Amino acid sequence: MRTLLKILRRKWELKKIKKVDFLLVKIRDTSIILNCFTTVFGSKRYKFNLYAEKTGILLEENIKRNKIDSLMQKYKNKAKEAGKTLDEYFEELATAIRKGKSQNIIAKFVKGIKLELIGPRFKKLYGGGIIVLHPEKTVAITGILDDVKVIKGLGLENLLKQGSNPGGLDMLSSPIWGKLKLKYKALESTNNKLYWKKITQDFWDQVNRPWLDDIIARGDDVRFISDPSLETSKYVFDDKLSKFATDEFGKKVPTIFSKEVEYLKNNGYEIIGHIARKIN
Repeated sequence: MRTLLKILRRKWELKKIKKVDFLLVKIRDTSIILNCFTTVFGSKRYKFNLYAEKTGILLEENIKRNKIDSLMQKYKNKAKEAGKTLDEYFEELATAIRKGKSQNIIAKFVKGIKLELIGPRFKKLYGGGIIVLHPEKTVAITGILDDVKVIKGLGLENLLKQGSNPGGLDMLSSPIWGKLKLKYKALESTNNKLYWKKITQDFWDQVNRPWLDDIIARGDDVRFISDPSLETSKYVFDDKLSKFATDEFGKKVPTIFSKEVEYLKNNGYEIIGHIARKIN
């Protein structure tokens, strides 16, 4: 019984960990941090991001725990070949990306200054791969779900937080969408039109509008990473039916993102390109 309790306690702790301390020990001298950004209900499958803390550069994404040793050896070998320490090697990489001379780095985050996203998969983000930050203010990020996931998955320490985050980004993160899909699952096959209407309206009332109210009260800038003028940004697309979802009147169901855009406009925000800024 004591062994079982120990195992259950350990599983619970693993759900909550933010950093993997027992893995930090052997690599602390290199200023490398392994940041755990997903643990799923006690699952033994974890995902990690590998990045250099001093230089703020993301080197690898979605690392499986059993691959960490081989990755560390890879970077040690590269540093040795270059005749440098690991710290020197990573600083050189960061310097190269600052000058636009390297494609080896995925992202670089300088708190209060900017977030740089490098690589072809970031080019589709509305406004490009550079997100300007403010030392004393929070910048909120929003867009359609697929684009938001790109930023959320980076795992850079101190970058993301829901709510006030001076120098970093405020991004909404809520499990309610999935819970609402389960709540109204019976409607999906019997009344698909009502299904999408219920989910989007409930999520808006319970999650998005309160989140936006806090942003508006603080007067934070909002950075769009999706183009609000596109149909895919304006309306919900039903992947299972391969078409836009419609309500009982045959009208396309607005996305949460499109509701956010209109709500900001109606609450004193001016939208210029990919930035929404409070003007009154």
